[in-house]
Amino acid sequence: MNNEVCKKCGCISFKLVPKFPHIGMYCTKCGAWHRWCSKKEVTTEQYSTISLSEIEKECKIKSDLKSKIVEFEDFEDELLKITNKDDDDTPF
Repeated sequence: MNNEVCKKCGCISFKLVPKFPHIGMYCTKCGAWHRWCSKKEVTTEQYSTISLSEIEKECKIKSDLKSKIVEFEDFEDELLKITNKDDDDTPF
């Protein structure tokens, strides 16, 4: 990670962020993705700086998204029931 510069803001400070199954290098100033890091590049010391909160946050976002999808599907089912019921009442 030496001598690398953010293409968006010119910052030279980066942080490692796990994006399962990868580890991304992101600018600490603007948050722009810089590149994926290989396992060989990431030392034990650097890897230990990756906080579990980042992983937990990503898992929570995915969990929240799944629950919203289920809510939407339930709403869609109810809407279809209502519209099908209305169709049954038509004299056509």
